Amino acid sequence: MKILMIQPIYDTQFTVRALLAKIEKIVAQQEVDIVVFPESFYQAATYDAAMKIMYKMADKLRVALLSGVSLADGSEWALYYNPNPKDWETRETAFVKHSTATKLAFDYDPQVLTDKDVYRPIYLKDYALQAIISHDLFFPLITERLEREGMDMLIHLTEGNVKMSKWHNVLRGRSFETSALILCTMGHDPEQKQASDIIAYRKGVRIVPEFMVGDSFDHEDACHLFDLACLEYVPEKNKNYYSDKKYEAFTIGNDVEADVYFDSRRKRVKTKLDKVEQHENSFVVEKNGERVHIHSGTFKDLKNRLYVHNQPSTPGEHHIIVYHVNKYITNKQKAIALLKLRAIENRIAVVLITKNMFIGAKTTRYKDIQLFNPIDEKIGFDLTFMKGIDSVFQRSNRKLGIPKKYEQAYLSLKHEQRT
Repeated sequence: MKILMIQPIYDTQFTVRALLAKIEKIVAQQEVDIVVFPESFYQAATYDAAMKIMYKMADKLRVALLSGVSLADGSEWALYYNPNPKDWETRETAFVKHSTATKLAFDYDPQVLTDKDVYRPIYLKDYALQAIISHDLFFPLITERLEREGMDMLIHLTEGNVKMSKWHNVLRGRSFETSALILCTMGHDPEQKQASDIIAYRKGVRIVPEFMVGDSFDHEDACHLFDLACLEYVPEKNKNYYSDKKYEAFTIGNDVEADVYFDSRRKRVKTKLDKVEQHENSFVVEKNGERVHIHSGTFKDLKNRLYVHNQPSTPGEHHIIVYHVNKYITNKQKAIALLKLRAIENRIAVVLITKNMFIGAKTTRYKDIQLFNPIDEKIGFDLTFMKGIDSVFQRSNRKLGIPKKYEQAYLSLKHEQRT
């Protein structure tokens, strides 16, 4: 299957008509099975009006289309339409954004989402495709829900102009976490400072397109064609940058000098502090008036996106998960990528202790990552932005995430059955 990813350049010269004419020429010269546009590529008053635009574009290009669209009610959708589906292929479906929008998936009656097959995959050729929009990728239970339905490929639509390192951390982490090909496209506004790109990963390795025209640096709409039959991988150095900060608010180490330490002989996480709570795989301690919940997990648990969600938690606690395994890790890049992903998506601190790795990570206010190597045999944390899953929900501005009132609706995604 061949996928044409589009990155519009929204400068003063941009018109949808000119972009479609450019795509029409490519489709006439290259074999293309689906054309993908970014989040909010066009606007419409209603869902039905938006689908009519999809029909017109598909009739013009004569291929399947996946496009982001903004509706007048403040919702963001990824609409799909195939003008010539085979018997087993999807003709029409949609996905609606769950976070950072005026109207979210959780605002709709659940029957509306069912009727529109929001979580069911797009079947095209021999593949099951899932679409996801912007910051929804940062919420693991949305990916969990989509993957449970079937997902050979995850197509991520973003509006554009993002902190690129943050986006790569999540896209690359998800590509290690799933067996799916991860593709991302976004628009670009040259008046804004941050960058935009078309990104593809499989198993943590960057993929380059078979064919490409245009580039945002040249203010020209970019079109990248990926051929699933012959993906070209590009080895990256993936250099990780470690913080030089030495925090003492709470420390993790390999001996009793740290607040919490790993006993390698007994394969247990221990503490010299008084425990105020004890659970099956975790305990809570207090230090300087702060409650810190220490969770113990294996390397297998690091690869499981639901592990954190299945742990006990009380609002207001700081959370640190110590993942440990008594063996050598051969794919260190995978381990570090997953460590970053767990810290970002759950707002926690994480530590990995193996025979050849001792690394810590935590997120910052804006979901960037701090990586830590041990200093004096300890990794220290400052107890900021470590309050766990409860802290990812927004109390005021829904455009910054998922509102607190929808916490249970979001958490229920991990229990919902396949449609």
